[in-house]
Amino acid sequence: MIAQIDGRTMEVCQIIKLLNRPSHLDFPQENKRVKEIVGSIRQRGLSALLEFIQKYDGVGFTDAKDLLVTKEEIDQAYSMVPDNFIAIIEKSKDRIWRYHSRQKQNSWISFENDSESILGQKIQPMDEVGIYVPGGRASYPSSVL
Repeated sequence: MIAQIDGRTMEVCQIIKLLNRPSHLDFPQENKRVKEIVGSIRQRGLSALLEFIQKYDGVGFTDAKDLLVTKEEIDQAYSMVPDNFIAIIEKSKDRIWRYHSRQKQNSWISFENDSESILGQKIQPMDEVGIYVPGGRASYPSSVL
């Protein structure tokens, strides 16, 4: 909730003091923990990832294949929600896709610069990606999209 300040009866220094509060987006402890998790996964790979899934989500996966969502699971999920919800999600997906497709970069032909170095850029899509969808007390489909 956005705090409201009625400064009509306050001194300027009081208003400034109220405005100079720490950001609600500053989470030093959480940021430290996330860096530790990412570092551990980079260092130990899949075993660390599976440990964190067990610890934070309570799911005991034993293999990377367990992390893949099957077509059957997707079909089952579709059958569990109303059609109007699917329509809303698809409309949101289309809007997001249209927006971000304008950000797409292209590969460009390499060239030699003054020092005879060959330069260029190749943009290549990934075949697969992994995402973490936070759970907890609220559901945010937009985070997944």
